[in-house]
Amino acid sequence: NTIYLENHDQPRSIPRFGSLKYWKESGKLLATMILTLRGTPFIYEGQEFGMTDFDFTDLSQLDDVESHNVDRVLKKLMVPKGLRWKIIRRTSRDNARTPMQWDATANGGFTTGKPWLGVNKNYRDINLASQKDDPDSIYSWYKDMIAMRKGSDVLQKGEFIPLETGPQVFAYRRRLQDKQLTVVLNFSDDPASCTYTGTLIKSNYNRRQFDGTLQPWETVILG
Repeated sequence: NTIYLENHDQPRSIPRFGSLKYWKESGKLLATMILTLRGTPFIYEGQEFGMTDFDFTDLSQLDDVESHNVDRVLKKLMVPKGLRWKIIRRTSRDNARTPMQWDATANGGFTTGKPWLGVNKNYRDINLASQKDDPDSIYSWYKDMIAMRKGSDVLQKGEFIPLETGPQVFAYRRRLQDKQLTVVLNFSDDPASCTYTGTLIKSNYNRRQFDGTLQPWETVILG
């Protein structure tokens, strides 16, 4: 099966499935999930360092044909302009089509010309260059998780065993013969608790031991 959270027709994954308040933590959590589930993971440009939805303020800034069509339909249905924009703002395909944010220079280092879409204003803070040499960055976490997956027969070939699919905690086990890994993810701005045990292999909070309490948007991998 194909595993993906983002593509050119979907909004960005951190605002959609994660938390802007816990941007780094939820970005790492989503990376952990996509790279420990059973199947073939796909990573969309900019996802690997936490690019977010566009920050446009008006429909005229969008090129997405679908967004303009939705606006016309909603307008015929007498939906107020503010509400129309709120709907489009959350669902537009242009959310994931803004230029790649390579660095903190003009236009995010994407071009010296005029890009087809505006560059998200957060490019000075969220860009690849600022994360490449930061061991605590989302980008470094993706690299670590890719390396972990590549070196693990359990993650490549093991069966998927669901453990918990509650409104806050999502947990599952990957198992291959006598080897197994347990992945626990807290999809919440609030702490959570669980009863899973094992040797702590990885935590996006850089802790050394796991006591069963998950911090907001924390993910742990237990051996």
